[in-house]
Amino acid sequence: MRRTTVLLAALGFLATGCSEETDARRKPTFPVKGKVLVNGQPAEEARVMLVPPGGRDSDQFTPNPYGRVKEDGTFELNTYTAGDGAPAGVYKATIEWRKSDPKGSRTRGPDLLAKKYSNPATSRFEVHVSEGVNELPPFELTVNPAVLEKLLKVDAAD
Repeated sequence: MRRTTVLLAALGFLATGCSEETDARRKPTFPVKGKVLVNGQPAEEARVMLVPPGGRDSDQFTPNPYGRVKEDGTFELNTYTAGDGAPAGVYKATIEWRKSDPKGSRTRGPDLLAKKYSNPATSRFEVHVSEGVNELPPFELTVNPAVLEKLLKVDAAD
């Protein structure tokens, strides 16, 4: 019994020590909110991701901030936890819009933006995150309505 108690205490100490070390590597984050509109309409379920220059943060630990667009077109970014925002810095924003399968499958359809905004190297959206609260100007995207309708039909057929 005593041996089990000592073992559990040691494991608890190790687990706490590891999480504190991981937390020490986290960069401070600042709230970031924005909106995505496609042809003037909210792009519900689109995914916004911020990518630092070079495609990955220099520390190789910090994940790329991302957010999912809600029904009203708004999003908030997450880096380590929900709604925590993004580290201060300059990024390229990428946006993909893949609708969920209504049948409950985990698969997602094609990019309804035809990959027009998904490459950080060609993204025209530069985002500056500063200390404090950040409210981004809306990402106003345009997609040829015929292409969008075609992609929506392909998505519905899958």
